[in-house]
Amino acid sequence: MKIKPENIYKALQILTILVMVCVLVFLTWQKLVPSKTLTYHYELNEQGKFIQGFYPHGRVYLTDEGQIVLGEPVYLNVYYPKKFKKAKVKLIYQNYQELNVKFGLELDVDEWAFYFKDLEKTDFENEYSTSEFEFDLNRAKVLNNKIRFAISSPEMDVIKSQLLIKSIDVRFE
Repeated sequence: MKIKPENIYKALQILTILVMVCVLVFLTWQKLVPSKTLTYHYELNEQGKFIQGFYPHGRVYLTDEGQIVLGEPVYLNVYYPKKFKKAKVKLIYQNYQELNVKFGLELDVDEWAFYFKDLEKTDFENEYSTSEFEFDLNRAKVLNNKIRFAISSPEMDVIKSQLLIKSIDVRFE
C-alpha cells in the first residue's frame, strides 16, 4: 500500500489545526479564570510566579525565613488576569519592635496614591502575627495586568527597626 503525498499533506493540516485550537483554548482558559475566585500563595523565601516583590531591593533582603523589610515603602506586584470585585490579603509577619505598619493597595486616582490599612495582630503562632485585609478593587490601579500593594512604616527608618514578612496570600473574588 502506497501513501499518497496528498494524504500526508491533509493529515499534517488537520494536526496543525488541532494543535493551534488546543493552544488557543489553553491560553483563553488561563486568561478567563473560569472560577469566581483566584488565590495566590507566596512564601517569600521562594521565587513567585504570580506575585513579584517585595522591592526595591535596597529596602528588603531575602532570608531562609522570608523577606526582611529594612526601609519603607516597599512594593509588591500581583498578577491580575481579569476584573474582580475585591481582594482579600493575608499577611504572616514578625514585627520586632511593634512598629506602626500599614499595608495598602495602589489606586488609580492619582500618581502613587495608596489606600492603607493598619497591620493588626489577629493570631499568634510561633512568634508570627497574622493580619487580614479586604480591598475593594473598583478603584485599583491596573498596569500590565498587575496591581500593586505596598507596606509602609515611616518610623522604621527613624528607629532603624525591621519587619520580617514570611508569607502572603491574595484571594480575588
